[in-house]
Amino acid sequence: RVLWGDWRGHTSMSTPAHLDVDSSTRAALAEEGLALVCRVRSLCCALRVSHVVETMRPQPVEPLTSAPGFVMGVAVIRGVVVPVVDVGALLGSLGPPRPTRFITLAIGKRSVALAVEGIVGVRILPHDTLEELPPLLRDASLDAVERIGTLDASLLVVLRTARIVTDAVLSALTRDRSARSAASRT
Repeated sequence: RVLWGDWRGHTSMSTPAHLDVDSSTRAALAEEGLALVCRVRSLCCALRVSHVVETMRPQPVEPLTSAPGFVMGVAVIRGVVVPVVDVGALLGSLGPPRPTRFITLAIGKRSVALAVEGIVGVRILPHDTLEELPPLLRDASLDAVERIGTLDASLLVVLRTARIVTDAVLSALTRDRSARSAASRT
């Protein structure tokens, strides 16, 4: 059994060799308004691409003793022990998680995996539009947000930048992408 907090002291965590994109490239991608849109239970949410390392099929998860309910446990991703957060549970969903993908985020020199139900794709979301969308954590319990802040303040900072993508915005993004795709073929 692994206790909550043990993953942060793991020696491999300080070696970000598995990160595919350097921090300056991530910052440039964020300025372009690129966001990874994913499904979390019945919601769609957008994460700034600048925080995303990669997406992958779920890996085996080792449960943690004394971890909050939204922490599924830890997984070994690219040889590194990484905590896995069930975003649906974080948002208060009582149903069991059915993740089809993990999204690995860069949190400083560490990584955290988010368990989500699906990936919609990378979309151009202008900064103004992204900021107008409701915050991902708006419906999360105050207790859950406080626990994240206590356990990992840097993760809380990243999650506070995530947004819920409304159906209207998702439809507009899909139309825009289809139009750009059709224009590039002509």
